[in-house]
Amino acid sequence: FMFIFMCCCCLFLFVEGTSKLYLECVEIDLIDPILMNDLPDQVYPNNWFQVTHDGKLVLFPMQSTKRRKERQLYIIDYIKSRYLINEVVDLSNYEKNYLFLEGTGSVVLDHVSKIAYAASSPRTSEKMFRDYCEIIGYKGVFFNAIDVNGVPVYHTNVLMSIGPGFSVICLELISKPEREIVIESLSSSELEIIEIDQIQMGCFCGNILTVLVNKEEYLVLMSERAEKAFNKHQLDAISNYAKKISVPINVIENIGGGGVRCMMAEIFSPLL
Repeated sequence: FMFIFMCCCCLFLFVEGTSKLYLECVEIDLIDPILMNDLPDQVYPNNWFQVTHDGKLVLFPMQSTKRRKERQLYIIDYIKSRYLINEVVDLSNYEKNYLFLEGTGSVVLDHVSKIAYAASSPRTSEKMFRDYCEIIGYKGVFFNAIDVNGVPVYHTNVLMSIGPGFSVICLELISKPEREIVIESLSSSELEIIEIDQIQMGCFCGNILTVLVNKEEYLVLMSERAEKAFNKHQLDAISNYAKKISVPINVIENIGGGGVRCMMAEIFSPLL
């Protein structure tokens, strides 16, 4: 399996048993992880940490007691040794009060407009979300999204993604009138809304991430399953903003329940 850490034009991969790197046009920093047999979701580091533009290393509260063990000191120390970290914001104490916010799984960020989006679920507390928005200085848009089985969508980044100039989102699952609030917020940020349906969401079409390669070029990263589930019109719309890169991760998607975006934790702070 692999972890992917992203810093603007750099991707950081933790891999075992493979030397194949798919993103040949992106600078890669390769690190061997300390593996633990009881941590099958280590592949999704975005749920437990984030590094903001102003150098905050945020550690998030997680619902699963097993997944809390993923907050490994060696990873934190590595990040602090490589990047300019001005402050460590440890929110893990919220777990004692059963308040959770699982990183950029729970929160989708519009960094240009400084707006954070979050869908309510057992893994995403509204109070925790509001506190987090105050910490990073973003406006919060909180809403409900219920799937076809009447269950809240477990993570917001499965439902939607925001890139430079566009947003991919499954609007039909967002309850009214909150749907109109979300649409108005995205539109006010001058984002083209590329709507996907529930089946496409289940193929991780909403679980994509756009990264900056240089000052002028963007890549949008997705799984092969997501790419095949998008229709031509949707892919053409996305291609207006970023070059598409897809990777085969069928085993991870089938077993882990997360796609390419879940495997990437963003690092926006500069290198030391």
